[in-house]
Amino acid sequence: MATVYCNTRPVAAIQNRTIIVVASSTLANPLTSLLKRSARIWPSAVLARRRGARFLLHPQNWIDNRIFVGAPFEAEQISAAKHVIETRGIDLVVDIGANIGLYTVLLGVMPQVANVISFEPVRRNFAQLMGNIFVNGLSAKVDAHRLALAEKAGSAVIHIDPRSTGVSRLDLSTAERAPDAFAETEEITITVFDEVCALKGRKAFVKIDVEGGAVGVLSGMRNFLAGNDVVLQVELSEAERTGVMNLLAAAGFTLQRQIDQDAIFSRG
Repeated sequence: MATVYCNTRPVAAIQNRTIIVVASSTLANPLTSLLKRSARIWPSAVLARRRGARFLLHPQNWIDNRIFVGAPFEAEQISAAKHVIETRGIDLVVDIGANIGLYTVLLGVMPQVANVISFEPVRRNFAQLMGNIFVNGLSAKVDAHRLALAEKAGSAVIHIDPRSTGVSRLDLSTAERAPDAFAETEEITITVFDEVCALKGRKAFVKIDVEGGAVGVLSGMRNFLAGNDVVLQVELSEAERTGVMNLLAAAGFTLQRQIDQDAIFSRG
């Protein structure tokens, strides 16, 4: 039985293989691919230090796998978010579609961030989110909700790809992967942002990654957007781009930057 190394220190054993995990975003592509494939044989969750924080990860899940082996994942977006928070004096982060808490944690540990509000409807992701909040000592700073957001409150069935739970979605009609990839379903509760958050006069960074549901989320937070100094990062599919752009333009926001599928908006 061989040893698995995390940051060059032995942390556990698995089968008859040795996996060396290097916490670096500059890994060569062939090595990164080998590490990702090797890590997928890991049978359970692992606690690892990555990007200056601790993360409870399950390497068989797609996003966890990339974080675990040190492969690039939204590093440019997070760097841009940190810069905006620092330069604009932002002290509130809202993470909508928080998944396992990458943004919640990496932005939440910033000293000037006083509060984080996170939303994640999928049970498994939410459990992991709460674990990552706890192991990073952020319980007093983060208010997490196992809820989805939309324009109207209610309930719905969410479709889950068990190999990549971060792409869970309500509407399969605009999904890029085959419908049979979403092999699991779960009933979730939906609420309206403005009905659970009445903050005003704050400087906030809002990240929205909701797999095709951005228009509904934004439609339900008009009061928040009007009453606070907000910078938005919204993951946009082609199907929702026009709707999001029109809604935010009507609210006085302009597109400042595009990083992959993530569009960054502010009022100036």
